[in-house]
Amino acid sequence: MSGLTLRLVMLLCCLVSARAGAVDALPSAESMPLWQEQPWALRYILKLDAPYFFDIRATRGKKKLSEARPGQEQEIEAVAQGVRTYVVENAFLEREEVFASLLLEFNRSGELVSRHSSRAPLFGHLAQDDELVLATGNGTQDFVFGLGQWQTASLGEGSGTLPALCSKEDEQRYRPNFRPSSVLGGFGCREWRAYLENRKLPYIDVTSYELEDDRSAKPDRKGRYPQRILATIRPVIGWGRFDLPAKPVIGRHGKSWFCLHDCPGGDFPGFIPNIASWAARSGWPVPKPPKRMPLFPDPAS
Repeated sequence: MSGLTLRLVMLLCCLVSARAGAVDALPSAESMPLWQEQPWALRYILKLDAPYFFDIRATRGKKKLSEARPGQEQEIEAVAQGVRTYVVENAFLEREEVFASLLLEFNRSGELVSRHSSRAPLFGHLAQDDELVLATGNGTQDFVFGLGQWQTASLGEGSGTLPALCSKEDEQRYRPNFRPSSVLGGFGCREWRAYLENRKLPYIDVTSYELEDDRSAKPDRKGRYPQRILATIRPVIGWGRFDLPAKPVIGRHGKSWFCLHDCPGGDFPGFIPNIASWAARSGWPVPKPPKRMPLFPDPAS
């Protein structure tokens, strides 16, 4: 071997060695932590929505889950069980309406203890991107089910200091000039957090209030109908914490009130025949509509 050839071989070996050292110095995907290290704080998560959409997400989620693609975010409705449907008789214009809830309950270790069909235990985690998830393990190839965005920053004036579990719909709900509608109500994660944090409020009232034309009255000379308040239970995600007292979750749909979770006296969730009597039994005030909704919108730019 000539001197020039020997020097080239030695230079190539040095380059290969240096490159290997550089690769070894980089953290691999497997070595990077998937979750933020902090104690699990949530006692439950409660999802409210129309039964139709729970059914859609369950069907779609099960199909996606059957394709066996670990690492993709899955829909929790694919495995969670126990959707509860509430029937509101003669809610509007003599027709029945329905809404539904899905309760996810946890122990202090973050394990999902309410009914589900996952073969492996599911544990709650806060991902590096602040997404709250349930996962079957700690690897990149384990199944992960999305729950929502865990927001810890200030969420508007007077919205409290506790972190909030927010949905994608909340991004629309708090924009300036938003008006509650039949699709998206005015009660969201910021309102839930305020109810949960305020020790003077004995319950969490998830009612969304909006204004609509009262067509049972006569219009004015310009054909405009007077406005009336419409009370509904719209889609929202809520939660309870181990470090805070349990509060009943209630809501009004049409003229009917319901207790949805943590009902006083050990009552099962369901219809409240008389909201005044229900509140008086525990020495609580009767819930009233707020002056505006949502309560904590983003400031106008």
